[in-house]
Amino acid sequence: MSPMKKLFISIVILASTAAHAAPRPGDWIGSLGLGLTISPETFLLSPQLEYVHNQNLSYGALIQLGLASGTLVTISGDARYTFSTNNAKLHPFVEGALGLAIASGFGNNVGVHIMFGGGIDYDLTSDISVGTAFKFNFAPPVDNFFLSWPIGTLRIRF
Repeated sequence: MSPMKKLFISIVILASTAAHAAPRPGDWIGSLGLGLTISPETFLLSPQLEYVHNQNLSYGALIQLGLASGTLVTISGDARYTFSTNNAKLHPFVEGALGLAIASGFGNNVGVHIMFGGGIDYDLTSDISVGTAFKFNFAPPVDNFFLSWPIGTLRIRF
């Protein structure tokens, strides 16, 4: 076996067996989700910053930016509860948020934003995961309800 193949195999084994430790209290997690919203139909950009309180609970700030012929923005404080599973790489979760919704072109209003949802994350390494979620949003500026779906979310723990 060539030295290059040995190096490649060693790197793959090291990366695949890296400790997938649960986030530690005091860690921060930054994420960016790309997807869509339904009713109104927009392209969704969803950055989020979370502080890890314990292995299962984190809280922080969530922004959902929907772009189409109008603009929909939610700025909220959120909390996420991650369930423990037998698979160290899979992390199902539920989350909720409360904040402000601003709509332009979908009712031109400002109002309260209440969100609850759930999804799943999959660890690629001990500090990087990918996932998806469905978020049910109540926001009077856009006829009271819309669904946001960050189809792909990249999360980085630091």
